[in-house]
Amino acid sequence: MLDMFNSYWNGRSEIPREWVDAEVVSIYKGKGSTGEANNYRGTSLSDAIGKLYAGLVCGRLTAHMLNLLSPTQYGFREGYSAEQAILAIRHCIQIAIDKNKPIVLIFVDLKKAFDSLPTHVIIKQLSDLRCSWKIVRSTSALLDSPVGRLRGSTESFIMERGVRQGSKEGPLLFNITFQLVLEEVCNLTTQMDSITLVATNGDEWKLGYIEYADDLCLIANTIAEAEGLLQRLDTVLAKFHTEVTTDKTQWMCLGEEPERNLLHFGSKSIERVHSYG
Repeated sequence: MLDMFNSYWNGRSEIPREWVDAEVVSIYKGKGSTGEANNYRGTSLSDAIGKLYAGLVCGRLTAHMLNLLSPTQYGFREGYSAEQAILAIRHCIQIAIDKNKPIVLIFVDLKKAFDSLPTHVIIKQLSDLRCSWKIVRSTSALLDSPVGRLRGSTESFIMERGVRQGSKEGPLLFNITFQLVLEEVCNLTTQMDSITLVATNGDEWKLGYIEYADDLCLIANTIAEAEGLLQRLDTVLAKFHTEVTTDKTQWMCLGEEPERNLLHFGSKSIERVHSYG
């Protein structure tokens, strides 16, 4: 098996198609009507040996990305957790209170984020981050138009974009590419310039957002700044074929009462709340 894996890793042969293709099962998310298709998550069940190889590729990619991923991403990372993401948001709130400044938090719900990102964007991001050709080639092979077969059905379909949910590589590839999206959205030299987050390697990151996988919290000082972030988000997400579920997106303001109570994403207003979670 080692010789086989080395052959694929070193580019001497192509990985089998059955390692890429998958059986897709729908798993209920645990909330909402069981009769609504959007309340189910499609999960890919792939070949066991293929998942082992994907895990090895993912390990190499994780090592390369160790100090390149933003510390604002708390999802699917060793040593990070949802609790830490919550503490980071509380840290932002406390600093704003201490400085007697308002803070606007926008909790963005992305529609089918894992299924939306174009494959060529994912691969280009790996190249731009100076991943080795072996990592780029192996990852590209794992994303090469996998065929999904619906459990209990004879139907199949080609997955032409996004990452396979349930795969070894999917969460990490999403984190890497989503970081590119957010860096385009947020000009971090102007967002919350008094609040920084210190990474494990000592780097300081100015905060404009906090993520837990595809759960996103945008941070602003004013309503005008928040609206600008949302307009930028709308523009950038369109480039990446990703959408926001506006009826599930909410915002709140702490500190001074905002100059107005409405925020818009595109032509739709976003609900203001006084607590979240």
